[in-house]
Parts: sequence; C-alpha cells; structure tokens
Amino acid sequence: MKSLKKLDNTSKIAGAGAIAVLVLAVFSYYKGKANGSSNIDYVPLPTGNGALTNTDSQLVRELVLKLHNSLKGVGNIFRDEKPYIRLANASDKMFVAIYNDFNSLYAKVDKGTLRAWINDDWYQTGTQTAGAVMTILGRMDTLNLR
Repeated sequence: MKSLKKLDNTSKIAGAGAIAVLVLAVFSYYKGKANGSSNIDYVPLPTGNGALTNTDSQLVRELVLKLHNSLKGVGNIFRDEKPYIRLANASDKMFVAIYNDFNSLYAKVDKGTLRAWINDDWYQTGTQTAGAVMTILGRMDTLNLR
C-alpha cells in the first residue's frame, strides 16, 4: 500500500471524491429511510361504531396478505386477479378496513400506502385486474384515501 505522500494529485483527488460519494450515499440512505417513516393516518371506518366482527377481521387480513403477495413482485399478466376483484367489490367499511390494515403492515416498510403500492405496479391493459384497479383507485378518490 502506498503512502499518501507518494500518490500524485490526481489519485488523491480521485480517492477523496470516492470517499465523498460513499459518505453522500450513506447519508442519502439514512435520510431517505427517515423520510419513509412518516406518519400514515388511520382512516376511520365509514360506519357508526366502526367495529369489525372477528370473521370480517380475518377476511381483511387474508385479502391484505394476498394483495401484498401480488404487489411485492414485478407486475405480470399471470397475477392472481381475485384479490383485486374482491377489493373492488368490497363494501365501504371493508374497503377502508383493508386499506388501514395494509398500511399498518406495509406502508412504513416499503412503498407507502396501498394507493402508492397500486400506482407503482404495472397492469396488463384489458385484463380484469386492470379494470379492478381503475375501480379501486376511483373508490379511493371517493373515500378520500391517499
């Protein structure tokens, strides 16, 4: 290993630049991670008391896990369409419960809210999934779910 005194100025500048880039990359990583930990508001269920039955809670979790499984991969034409269709056809109460549960499990870990996950994925046009996604995003607008 050469001492710093024996290196020419170009090598010293290149080394300093590499260290600066490394420090900037580490800083950006931790700064971005801190920004990703923003608070995501819980949306109250659109019913009087807002309580779900045990069966409804189990259905919500089952659908959330299936949606996440589909959304965590790269979009493809062979994805399971059933979770999207079930979400698109869910009652407002179940829809908001699914949105809240998904966000509580995955929003701070990866891409943000369920809406952000859906917007970030790719859907084959003309499929039932693409149609369901358009319905889901429209309902999110109606229910003010960001």
